Amino acid sequence: MTKLGDANWQSYPLKQALPRRGVETRAFYLTMRDGIKIAVDVSLPKHLPDGVKLPAVMRGTRYFRAYNIRWPFYHFLRNLDEITRRLLANGYAVMEVDARGSGASYGYRPCPWSYDEVQD
Repeated sequence: MTKLGDANWQSYPLKQALPRRGVETRAFYLTMRDGIKIAVDVSLPKHLPDGVKLPAVMRGTRYFRAYNIRWPFYHFLRNLDEITRRLLANGYAVMEVDARGSGASYGYRPCPWSYDEVQD
C-alpha cells in the first residue's frame, strides 16, 4: 500500500488495483436530450451492495471506450485497464463514454467539441 500526501493534506493509503475478476462492467446506451443514444460503460467493484453511492470518474473518448486486443498483442497491452481497477479499489466508479457520432454512439459530429457534444 502506497501513501500519498503533501504539506496541506493528510496522507491517506492508496490501495492496489482490484484483480480483473473483482470488476463488473455494464454497457448500455444513454439517451440524450435530443434523442441521440450515447454508448456508456460503467465499471463498479463486484458485489457492491445495493444503494451504495460512489463518486465517479468519467472518461469521454472518440476511439477506445471498448477494445478487444488479441494474442499475441494482449501480452504487451494487458494492463490498459489498471487505472480503472485502481480507481475502483480506492472508492470510485468509472464511466467510459463514446462521444456523439463516434465509436458505438449514434449521432453526428460536425467538429470536435461541437455544441451538442458539450451539452451531452
